[in-house]
Amino acid sequence: MAPSERAFDYLSIDQFEAELRRFTHSRPVIPVADPLDRAVKLIEQNPAQSRSRLLVRILSALSGRPAEFRYAEVGSLDSGAISIVMQLMDARRSGATTKEDWLRAADKANACQDAV
Repeated sequence: MAPSERAFDYLSIDQFEAELRRFTHSRPVIPVADPLDRAVKLIEQNPAQSRSRLLVRILSALSGRPAEFRYAEVGSLDSGAISIVMQLMDARRSGATTKEDWLRAADKANACQDAV
């Protein structure tokens, strides 16, 4: 399928992760200490920013809540946010972060978004 045909497709978090990994395959991931906390802080700094809105949905999905993503959003993150998201996805896969931590971060991120 051509990228223009995928522009309006909706992706699950697993599909979004696969596309993001494909998109960043040859790009280095910059290590971030405590990516979950860093993601929440980015959202708190500017909750109305499109990057923040996407990070809120990513945190919600990683916490097990329903969320959809568009194919076009794969390329919308800057390199710093990509590094954070990749590390969050790795933490989800490895089980390094507890369900309670995911839910707490998602709730805090959603509260920032709701305040806008």
